[in-house]
Amino acid sequence: MDIKDLENILIVYKKSVFEQYTRKKADQKTNEYARNTPSLRESHDIQQRAMAAVILAVEKTGIPYHNVYRGDLTPELVDKADLVISVGGDGTLLQVSHYLRNTPVFGVNSDPKRSVGYFSLATAETIGEYLANFESMKITPLQRLQVAIDGENLPSPALNEILVSHADPAETARYRLFVDGELQQRKETTVIKSSGLLVCTAAGSTGWMYEAGGKIMPLGSKRMQFHVREQRGSGFHFAREEIVLESQTREGKAYLDGRLKYDFTVGSTLKIRNGPPLRLVGNLREKQRMMKKRID
Repeated sequence: MDIKDLENILIVYKKSVFEQYTRKKADQKTNEYARNTPSLRESHDIQQRAMAAVILAVEKTGIPYHNVYRGDLTPELVDKADLVISVGGDGTLLQVSHYLRNTPVFGVNSDPKRSVGYFSLATAETIGEYLANFESMKITPLQRLQVAIDGENLPSPALNEILVSHADPAETARYRLFVDGELQQRKETTVIKSSGLLVCTAAGSTGWMYEAGGKIMPLGSKRMQFHVREQRGSGFHFAREEIVLESQTREGKAYLDGRLKYDFTVGSTLKIRNGPPLRLVGNLREKQRMMKKRID
């Protein structure tokens, strides 16, 4: 990708905890807590410097740009951009990813000291160098998951994981589960009772699924890893084509990437299949190898 071919860049940023806790609408207790917690102010200052560094680096390219707070992001803004730069951590890039179809995204970790920033290859110190050598950077396609409820596709694919559960985390979810067309059975019953089903992509396998005991998947894998939560000996398994759930939960929910939630109530069917990949700028495979070495 040659940066000279870009006509418009969209910079998406997050607001720091300090900024959110000290805004006018914040209550006095929250405001005082933020102002009396030096680490929050320090993180805020680092975030501001990172944003300034990104804007300076983009201005040096001469390409028109627009910056927007992630909470104000719209499909129309994304559609006008040839490149989206996400400034924050994985949460910011995840939120951005829900608006992206074919537009590539480049992640900048605004605070490496406090954020893993798995999807973000650049920092405030390296963004200028990356943009100067942009034509040599690769695109890493990341498999995402498309969810359909009762035959209707949800508007945004999931980049990391999907949780299907009861709306109340302390309650039991009930559902029938089909994996690649085969009905799953446990203890001589086809109705699974658990705190929910967790499904992840290869990119998401280093996150929530890994912390639950799952396996890190090769980044290019198109399989889905799934786990029946809080059920002894349920293990971690894989699906190649699709995962289908039939809800028997009166107040069921489907959560995508921990942000988007949808009703999944009694009698509804939820289907998970591979969706459109995300085009991430940079060699994420190398970063995954480095992370896996640290984990091992």
